[in-house]
Amino acid sequence: MVRRILNWLDHRTGLETAVKEFMLEEIPASSGWPQVFGSMALFFFLLQAVTGLLLSFNYAPTPGEAYKSLRFIMTEVTGGRIIRGLHHWGASMMIVVVALHMAQAVIWGAYKKPREATWMAGVMLLLITLGFGLTGYLLPWDNRAYWGTVVATQIAAKSPGIGDYLTRLLASADGIGVVTIARFYPHARDAAAAWRDAETGRHGAEEEVLHGAGVSGNRGHHSWVLYPDGSGGDGARAAGKAGRPHRHQLHSEARMVFPVALPNAETV
Repeated sequence: MVRRILNWLDHRTGLETAVKEFMLEEIPASSGWPQVFGSMALFFFLLQAVTGLLLSFNYAPTPGEAYKSLRFIMTEVTGGRIIRGLHHWGASMMIVVVALHMAQAVIWGAYKKPREATWMAGVMLLLITLGFGLTGYLLPWDNRAYWGTVVATQIAAKSPGIGDYLTRLLASADGIGVVTIARFYPHARDAAAAWRDAETGRHGAEEEVLHGAGVSGNRGHHSWVLYPDGSGGDGARAAGKAGRPHRHQLHSEARMVFPVALPNAETV
C-alpha cells in the first residue's frame, strides 16, 4: 500500500526519483572531507531560513520593540532560546564556511576554465552572505548591534564614488534609527531569497555546460566537487574504479560535520 502511494506521488511529482538521484549520486573515490564545504554552506543557509522564519513570528522590527521582542522570544517562547541561538551562531558559521569554500576554490584552481561561471556565482553568493551578516547584525537592537552598525555604515560611506549612494541605501544619512532597521529587516529576507535563487537557478543553468566539459557538480545547487589535479573528476573517476564504491559518501561525511558545529548553538 505504501509502495503504491509512493509510486503515485513519484509519477506525478518526481520527488522520490529526485531524492534518489541526489543521495545516491556517484562521486569519485578520491572525494573526502575537503569536499563538504559546499554542502555545509547549503545546510547553514537552510538553518538560517527555518530559524529566521520562526523568529519572525514574534520579532518586532522597530527600535522601541526590537530588543523587547527578542527578550520575549528568549524567555517566554517555547524553544525560543535555542532557536535564537541556532540563528545567531548559524549566521557566523555560514560566513566562515562560505569563506573557506571560496578559499578552497582559489587554492585548488576551481575558478579556471570551464568553471568561470560557477566561480562568479560563488563570488555573488559570498557577497550576499556578507550582506546577510550586515543586515542581520542590527536586528537585536542592543548596544553591540547599534554601534557595530554605526561603524559599518560609516565605513561604507567612505567608499570612493559610491559612498553617498550606499549611505542612502543603508538609510544611515541621519543616523541609525527606525528607517534603518525598517530597511535592514526586509533586506535580510531579500538576501535569503537572492541566495536561494543564486544557489539553485544559476548553477542549474550551468549544469549542461559543466557536465559536457567533464566537471562534476551536484544537480540543483551551487556546491561542487573540487579536485586538486584539476581534472574535473575524470582522473579521479578512473582511479576510483578500483577504490571504494561510488556512493554519495560526500553527504554522509557532511552529515557528520553538522552536529560538530551545533552544540554551542544554545549559547546566546
